[in-house]
This record gives sequence, structure tokens and C-alpha cells, in this order.
Amino acid sequence: MSRSFLVRFAASALVGVILAVGVGLITARPQIVSTARAGEPVARSGDEDGPPVQFGIAPGKPTPIEPLPATATIQLATFHAAASPAPDGEGDTPWWSPSVPRIPAVTQFDGGPLQAVNCVMAAGAMLARLGYGIVTTGSQLRALQGDQEGASNYLNLGEAVSRGWGVRFFNGSLTPLQLRALLYAGAGAVITGLYGSLPVSLRLQPDFTGSHAIYLDGFRPAGADGPAAYYVMDPIGRTWEGYKGEWWPAEAGERFATEYGRGLVYTAWAFPGGAVPRDHPILPPSAYPDRPGESPGTSPGASPGAGPGASREPGDPMPTGDVEVTVTLDSGEPPTTIPPRRVIDFDAHIGELFEPGTLGCFAEPPPRGCPLGIRGIVDIKGLPPATAPPRSLDDLKFLYADLIAPGTYQVVIDAPDDASTKLWYWLGDGSRLLEARIDSGVLDGQQVAVATVTLDPELDFSFVATAEGDGLRTFSTVGRMDVRS
Repeated sequence: MSRSFLVRFAASALVGVILAVGVGLITARPQIVSTARAGEPVARSGDEDGPPVQFGIAPGKPTPIEPLPATATIQLATFHAAASPAPDGEGDTPWWSPSVPRIPAVTQFDGGPLQAVNCVMAAGAMLARLGYGIVTTGSQLRALQGDQEGASNYLNLGEAVSRGWGVRFFNGSLTPLQLRALLYAGAGAVITGLYGSLPVSLRLQPDFTGSHAIYLDGFRPAGADGPAAYYVMDPIGRTWEGYKGEWWPAEAGERFATEYGRGLVYTAWAFPGGAVPRDHPILPPSAYPDRPGESPGTSPGASPGAGPGASREPGDPMPTGDVEVTVTLDSGEPPTTIPPRRVIDFDAHIGELFEPGTLGCFAEPPPRGCPLGIRGIVDIKGLPPATAPPRSLDDLKFLYADLIAPGTYQVVIDAPDDASTKLWYWLGDGSRLLEARIDSGVLDGQQVAVATVTLDPELDFSFVATAEGDGLRTFSTVGRMDVRS
């Protein structure tokens, strides 16, 4: 199935849904009464040289889609598929981008009960995505460990990723030199500091001055782009407004951390794949931080400021394992502004799509004379007929759906593992058809598609999934998300 077919398919489905009237009027749960009705068949031209595509909609029986359980764990399929996740530090590892930001930003404002103090967990969710292809939120990580009061620390974070996925992060109180060496070598890191020690221009909430954890995705030495800097992804960031992180001057980031850590940087870190790469970029002496009475780069081998756990390899101050932790305080004072939590409803089976003239073919067994193949397929000239045995529409269904940040929603789809799955969505006015971001994942051992929709937090939307593979072309029922407050 070509991309143009999917777009024509979903656009036609959109028109059919709009004509069906009332799909957006379902508001109550669980006593939901569908006001959808069958629409007239809709003919809509595809590409100028393509055939027309026709769809209609039949009334569905709306059923709630529950949120992902706190104990259900998702890991990217590409992580599982990587036989050896770039042990030499070279090449593009499939679950992360080769340039910053290497992974999607995660906000602490995910609607969970402890979102105000979950900066450690939200920053840890980003580190887990880089290191192990884990798809999670701060609130899910918090639910996977035992401390359910107030702020948290890296011991709590370690308990969460161990219990949920059986993995671990490195921990330690590092010197700024060690931190730079780790990031330069390709690690990601969570560090804790005092927000009030940052210049006001760097604070996402200028009047917030408390303890706070952030995620570091990269380090660059001083050069044409400016002074030495860290790429910072702050959990306070409003991801629903497009926040993806920004460069902070290294000196400001290190002061933020060392004022909290009594001269050292309280850190949790990981490399993509979880293991320290055998060969990695080594921080050049010219990128060492300045120290009183010492010029950058004058210390040979593991410099005097490198601290315990540093590599003894000449010129490489990077830690190769855990380092002693000198500060274990909980961190995560509530920011001054917390976005309001909205109540939402996700429902599936609001409507069912069908080929005009073949509605009766959804019966079991299908009446004599119905088209052969898989129910729901639109016969497009030029595409090969389905060769797989007929499959039920239940082969493409919505498992879970949830709010993971204001205006950011996650839909988990039970999809055939031999098919390419897409999620198409449209707003209440039906003015535009949009394609959601899709990641292939493994949910507690089951192959799933994980769709992410980001839009204005006050807007409702409808959605439909499509799947195409070897001998398979099908689509889901129609679903809808309603904002109730």
C-alpha cells in the first residue's frame, strides 16, 4: 500500500465520518449512546492519475479505551532488533537520532499524582529512552518504585527501571571534567542542581529557584557555535508547545549542579545499549573545564580533577563504571507553575468504516456474492489482491490510550507484526487530516504500534488506524478523544 493510498484512504474516511453526523457528540461514560448513523457512500478522487476511493460509515457501539496500566512496560522494537547496539560508538543506532535531541523530550507534567515533584523521574524517562529504547513517563517510573511521597532520588529511579525492565544506570558524584567526558563520549545523563543558581534567561520558570533534575543529551566544546555547552532537556519544558531542549553554557550547567552537589555533580548516566563503548570519542584537553590556577588541558592522562573511577587510559578522564555518591538527597521541589490537569475520555468503536454497497458483508458468514479477501479492504486498481487468509478487524484494535502530557496523547495499537501501521487523526472541524508519530514497540512481550498525538490541550480529535503488509490491507474502527474539563 502506498503512502498516497493511505492518505486518500484516510481523507475519504474523514469525509465519510463527517457526513455520518454526531460522531463528536459522545461525552458520557460508561453509559455512551452513539448518535452516529450510516452515511451515503462518498466518492473522493485520489491523485489525478489515481482511481476514486469510496467509503461510508456505519454506527458503532462506543466502548471506553483504558489508560496503559502503570505496570505495563513498553520498549522500542528497534532496540530488540539491534543485534549489537553500536558497541564501537560508530554508526546510527536505530532507536535514537545521531544528532541532538537524540530522543523525544519528556515533561514531568504528565498528569500523574506526583507530577509536581517528578523531575528526577521525567529526566530518567529520557535517559531510559536513550539507553534502552524504553517508552515511559515520569509518573509511570514513579509508580514502579516504592517511594510515593514527595521528591525522589536516583536510588528510586534505579529501582523503577530495574523493576520495570531489568536494566540499570550508572551513578556517581562526578567532577565537571568527568561529566564532559561522558557526554562527549556519547552518554546521556541526569544531573541535579539548584535552579536558582541559573541565569534567569535559562530558567523556563524564572521565579522557580528550588532543587531540580534535568537531562543532558550532549556536550560540545567551545568553537564556532559558541562556548562549551550542554544540550539540556528540562522536564519543566512544555513539550506540547514544541519544546525540544536547548544548549546551555557548560559553565552555567556545572554551577547549577556543583552548588547542589557540594562541588561535584550528582549524576545518573547511560550509553545507548546500556554498555560502556569499547571505543569512544575522548574529550580533548582543550575542552577541559577551567580550574583555579590551572590552564585547560595541562593535566596528562586522568587529570587530578578527574576523581575516582576515571579511566587510566592516557588522556581519557571518562568514568568506566559507578563512582562514589557523596550526595543522596531527594530533589524535585515543585515548580511555581503547574499546568492544569484535564479530564479526558478515549472511546473506540464510535463508528465503523465500510465499502459502499458491502455493509452486509460484515456478517458472519458473509452473504453470497460479497468480495473475497479481508473485510474492509478497498480494491484499488494496480495494487495486488490480498493473499493472506481473511482476518477480522480485531487484528487492528486499540489496546490503551492515555494523556501523557498536556495536549500529548499516546495510543497503543494491537497491530499485526508483519504490517506497517499508521494512525490518522482529525480535529472536530475536520479541516485537516494529520498523521500521528508511530513507533513500533514491545508491550510486555507483545508487538504493538505506539502512536503519539500532540495538539492544543483543549481540542478533541477522532482517529482511525490502518495497516498494510504482505497480503494484508485493513483498518480499525473509528475512535475519539474528548476533553471533558
